[in-house]
Amino acid sequence: GKALDVTVLEKEKENLLIYYTDHGYPYAEIRQDIEVSEDKKHATVHYEVKPGSKVFIGEVLKVGDVLTSVKAIDQAIGLHKGESFSYNKLVESRLSLRRTGAFSAVDIEPIGLQEQESVVHLRTKVEERNPFVLDLDGRYSTDANLSGVLRFTNYNSFGWAKQTHLLLRAGLEEARGELGWLDPRFIGSPWQLSISGWTNYDREPIQTSLQHGGGFSLFRQFSRIGFLNRYELARTYILSGSTTDPSALRDNTLSKVITSGSYDSRDHYGDPRKGIFTLL
Repeated sequence: GKALDVTVLEKEKENLLIYYTDHGYPYAEIRQDIEVSEDKKHATVHYEVKPGSKVFIGEVLKVGDVLTSVKAIDQAIGLHKGESFSYNKLVESRLSLRRTGAFSAVDIEPIGLQEQESVVHLRTKVEERNPFVLDLDGRYSTDANLSGVLRFTNYNSFGWAKQTHLLLRAGLEEARGELGWLDPRFIGSPWQLSISGWTNYDREPIQTSLQHGGGFSLFRQFSRIGFLNRYELARTYILSGSTTDPSALRDNTLSKVITSGSYDSRDHYGDPRKGIFTLL
């Protein structure tokens, strides 16, 4: 019932090929023909599909995993032995391995596709980055005066492709110690789990306080849209202060729920040249 647009026919044929490739038929052949009626008011598009043999995943070979455990790589890969081949899952597996932060380079090469084998093996090659990173930061502001920050990050804790960080911040007005854990694929799922705990000393003109707290968050990326939900619980102890309202200096406990969404249209994951990133 729609107007015929020949410019999109090639794209539609390509979409059909991708559909078959993502459902275990990477050798599918598709022929597309257009038949126009004599009065040139109607057109019929014919598709002849030869799916070929269904392809399954054989062995998943790992190369370059010196520090990282085999289990950690298997959890990040969406294709496993015995499953049907999917090009989309192959691309997602590469991205999933990169997002762990433990590797500087990732490549998953299917072996046997060119020969049109019915069982295709995957050669997973990773280059592990230096897992230990130390950041030092010195700051000065008229409000907080002098301060310094030390942050130590392990990008491949215990060889599990998980991240831990230790942050120490010291200054004349504020001091903070924080310990955190980041799981890029929580229980092998696309959800990202972050857990942190902190102790914070804060000296303000009205009061001086000490706070202990902790929190956790779950993050999920859906194509270009991401959602984050976080919960924090903190207990603040008032060490000293002066105010006309004594109740303002009471110890208190704060429970906090944070929800955010993001949109990313940048054209490249590692080296973007155009696009926008927004956070709400």
